[in-house]
Amino acid sequence: MADAFISYSRRDKDFVHQLQETLTEHQRKTWLDTKDIPPTAEWLQEIYSAIEKSDAFVFVISPDSTLSEVCQLELAHAVKHHKRLIPILRREADQGKVPEPLPQLNWLYFREEDDFGGAFQTFLTALTTDLEHVRAHTRLLTQARDWEGKGQDRSLLLRGRELKEAEAWLAAGGDKEPRPTDLMHQFLLASRQASTKRQRLLLGSVSFALLVAVVLALAAFYQYQMAERRGRIALSRQLAAQANILAESQLDLALLLSVEACRLEKTLEARSALLTALGKEPRLKSMLHGHRRAVKWVSFSPDGNTLSSVGWYGDIILWDTTSYQAIGKVEGNRDAGVAFSPDGKILAAARDDANIILWDLKAQKPLDPPLKGHKETVVDLAFSPDGKVLASASEDKTIILWDPNTRKPLGPPLKGHQDAVMSIAFSPDGKILASASKDKTIILWDPNTRTPLAPPLKGHQGAIIWVGFSSVGQILASYGEGFIIWDLKTQKPLDPPLTG
Repeated sequence: MADAFISYSRRDKDFVHQLQETLTEHQRKTWLDTKDIPPTAEWLQEIYSAIEKSDAFVFVISPDSTLSEVCQLELAHAVKHHKRLIPILRREADQGKVPEPLPQLNWLYFREEDDFGGAFQTFLTALTTDLEHVRAHTRLLTQARDWEGKGQDRSLLLRGRELKEAEAWLAAGGDKEPRPTDLMHQFLLASRQASTKRQRLLLGSVSFALLVAVVLALAAFYQYQMAERRGRIALSRQLAAQANILAESQLDLALLLSVEACRLEKTLEARSALLTALGKEPRLKSMLHGHRRAVKWVSFSPDGNTLSSVGWYGDIILWDTTSYQAIGKVEGNRDAGVAFSPDGKILAAARDDANIILWDLKAQKPLDPPLKGHKETVVDLAFSPDGKVLASASEDKTIILWDPNTRKPLGPPLKGHQDAVMSIAFSPDGKILASASKDKTIILWDPNTRTPLAPPLKGHQGAIIWVGFSSVGQILASYGEGFIIWDLKTQKPLDPPLTG
């Protein structure tokens, strides 16, 4: 078995070999088709088998790999078997041509201009996170595929301690990735049924054995018709029953089990178990439903009457925090949060076209025209404490200060960073605007003079994706590969970076 299967275009082979050699130095085994396929082997089946026996599937994104039929076949097989997916960006590619589900995942940046060492450490962390869970998934999938490939040979089913450990892994896995496949559920169910049958045969009488034989014959006919769905239903009910037992003593585990039961098959028992577990959570006020996919950001208006949530597709929903009902929807950008004005009357949201929309919360409509000035995606927004200035940070390496009333820039863009600006924040008194960038620096700006107050703050070893002030404005925090706490008087870190 390998730690990772690498799918790539031949144009990126030099980079992939460098990546493989570095992984080998860290005692990690990889599988590359150029090295590992025998000349006479059925190459596609060899590839599929290698994917199944690898703990993770690494897709090297480039214009060539996104168009490669072989790479897409490899990705589809990895998705089918719920393999952990790790996308690596080597060369910029057309976003619209990157195959699903890669656009929804966090990418690791290994471009020519990126720091290979820093990116590799992030990659190695992703590869080894929950390693025991991932390896158990690979081992169980290999056993299930072997069982399926040999005509569901009963001698290959799990039994005894091995079966109990596999069932415990399934119950304890909760919402971890990679998720068990339907085949693995069928394999465990068949193993449990076989184990139960063996026990009954050992303890039962001849008449009981005959009765079991009749029941099994009827069950076999039913399985022939609906084997796959029956397996999911049976396991869903089993997990729901376990969730009900644990609802009083281990509420968190009961919630995870009931969610997994619903994911397998939305049986009445699974829904009931989930509602029962949720009903026992004393802090739960309400569940808000409206987004099609995961929710990336949430924020409250200053008066607390409105909650905004940004979905994976950039859909923004406004909620009334008294009635818990949706009161409006805004077109936004999934890569950016939103910003409420200090008086709570305006919501600023970035759109996919690099423009910014100001939403009148009382009238529930946009204020025209939208703010146009950035050339690339807007990543972050922030109002000054007095609400007279709106700042926007963009991947075009600039910051623009806007007048929210006239909806026009207060001057030319602020330029100082060498890469995308990922986060901005005003100090509580509004006298400082901090900006953090992928170029590993933080710049402190005077919003009035529009000039830097000092040389850039340097200390991070990689891209900085968040920056924020303390409530009194004397301390600045930034996050990249770790947290750094800055003393604004000395403009130096108070302590070494906080990591872990």
